[in-house]
Amino acid sequence: MEYKKYLPFFLGLAVFVVLTLLVNLVIGVVIAVVVALAIYFLLKDKDKSHEKLPEEGQGPLDLLEQSYKSLVDCNIALRKAYIPDEMRAAFETVIDKVLEILAPANNDSPNSELTWVINRVATEYLPNKSIKPYLSLNEDDRFSESVINEVKQGLSGIEKELNSVFDILASRKTTEFNAKAKFLKQRFDI
Repeated sequence: MEYKKYLPFFLGLAVFVVLTLLVNLVIGVVIAVVVALAIYFLLKDKDKSHEKLPEEGQGPLDLLEQSYKSLVDCNIALRKAYIPDEMRAAFETVIDKVLEILAPANNDSPNSELTWVINRVATEYLPNKSIKPYLSLNEDDRFSESVINEVKQGLSGIEKELNSVFDILASRKTTEFNAKAKFLKQRFDI
């Protein structure tokens, strides 16, 4: 019966061992879960980066392609909207003029400031500062003669400047590139 005297000690030791094993098990499980989650997210990000790789022969959209895409999106937005035909025609005239200038500017003077400005007209000015604000007007304002005249006047100004840019590109007056670029940036807040 001598062992009864040591029973509390052995029970305490057994409880200590079991608790230590449980605590170690819990800590081990927590560490395993953290490591598993880290590996999962690392592999998930790696898989996403592989998904984003272009197919062979394709690169990311270059600036010219982004400009073309932006203008196509603008044209689609205009076609979907309920606006006066004269406004659609006025916007499309400017879009067509930008399309006419984009390729020569990007091919002949890809790093010039003027080319940068023309691309900004296609990707920023027309979609975000001209077309979207007009399309966001309520129907009464879109059909208002005063609004129509004001917007058409602005579009006429940009069309005039685009004609001037086209002449500069056609005649290869490279000395006028920077002056025209600075003027356009200031006039149209690009």
